[in-house]
Amino acid sequence: EVELALLLPPATRAKDLRPELRPSPEPAAAASVLVHRSGAGAAPLLEVQLAYPVELPDEEDELAWEVTDYEPDSLGGRRALRITLRKRALPGVVVWWTRALATEAEIDPLSIPGRRRAAKAEGMQSVWEQAQAMFKQKVAERAPPAMLDLGEGGEADEGAEERE
Repeated sequence: EVELALLLPPATRAKDLRPELRPSPEPAAAASVLVHRSGAGAAPLLEVQLAYPVELPDEEDELAWEVTDYEPDSLGGRRALRITLRKRALPGVVVWWTRALATEAEIDPLSIPGRRRAAKAEGMQSVWEQAQAMFKQKVAERAPPAMLDLGEGGEADEGAEERE
C-alpha cells in the first residue's frame, strides 16, 4: 500500500471533499488523483498523476480516504487528506516506489531508514542483471522459427519439402 497525505486548510471537513481516482487511458500508465469540492460541477482543487500504476477500486465510493488533524490549532490547525492506494504488483513481490507523484524528484529507496535487506539489494540487482543478460543471449542464439507451407487450402502440405 501507499498513502498520500495532502495538507488542507484549517476547519476542512470530510464532507467538503470528494476524492477520485481516475484511470489513465493507457492500460499500463498510472492513474490520476483528483480532489473536488463537494457539489456538482465544481472544478478540481487538485489533480496529480501518480508515478506508478495502482489497483483501481471496483466502485467510485470504494476509494479509501479520510480527513485527519495534521497539527494542533496553536500551530495553524491544518488538516490532512489521507488517501490509501494499493500498488499494482505481482503477488509476493514488494515494490519500492522511487516517488509517489510523476512530478516529484526520485529518491533512492535504499536510503530509506529501517529498510530491511537494503545492504543485499545491490548484490541482488547485479544477479538480476546477469540473469537478464544470459536470457537475452539465449534468445539471440535461438534458431529462426521454421516456416510451414500451408498451400492454397490453408492446411500444412507435408510433402512440400520433398517435392522441392
